[in-house]
Amino acid sequence: MGTYITSKEDLQELIAETVSEQISEAIPSAIRKATRKEWLNTKEVTKLTGWSKRTMQNLRDRNRIPFYQEGHRILYKHSDVLDYLESIHVEARDVTS
Repeated sequence: MGTYITSKEDLQELIAETVSEQISEAIPSAIRKATRKEWLNTKEVTKLTGWSKRTMQNLRDRNRIPFYQEGHRILYKHSDVLDYLESIHVEARDVTS
């Protein structure tokens, strides 16, 4: 697909549209990253993932998910939880063939 630019105004309009689209796509992700907590407790992780407290204990016991513990307080880095979720991602396969 080609775009023909016939004037300076067309170029400015194309640039404005492209910048607007890029900003519209980037803003929601940037807002989520800026407003999310860096550290989560077990209750917050279970709410985020839908896992039970027992599942969280099992993941810790098997060293499947990084965590930080001081006394009885257990914390998880938000980025570690997301990294773990990415690591267990399974691609859907095409069953139509």
